[in-house]
Amino acid sequence: MLKYAAIGVLMLFGASVAWWGMGEWHLFLRITAFIALVPLLLAGVLTGAFISGDQNRANFYSESKRDRAFKSRWSKRLVCVSAPSALFLIALFIEYFVTK
Repeated sequence: MLKYAAIGVLMLFGASVAWWGMGEWHLFLRITAFIALVPLLLAGVLTGAFISGDQNRANFYSESKRDRAFKSRWSKRLVCVSAPSALFLIALFIEYFVTK
């Protein structure tokens, strides 16, 4: 899982390099939010977080253990990719609201 967290850190580093090159703070925040939210939404889709309990139950009984393991594994990986950007955004918002 550290490999996927490192990928998330590299993506955050790439966004900061783009910000440094362009000098647009809002663009940096948008890219960072995109890096944080898209993998989380994909992980939610894979785990069935956005469907009803009945549909989730039906999906559980109609899929194989191998498919469930695949979805679970990729959900964890996607959360690890988005975690560095999400933590960075949370730290920025806390800093912004605490200092004002």
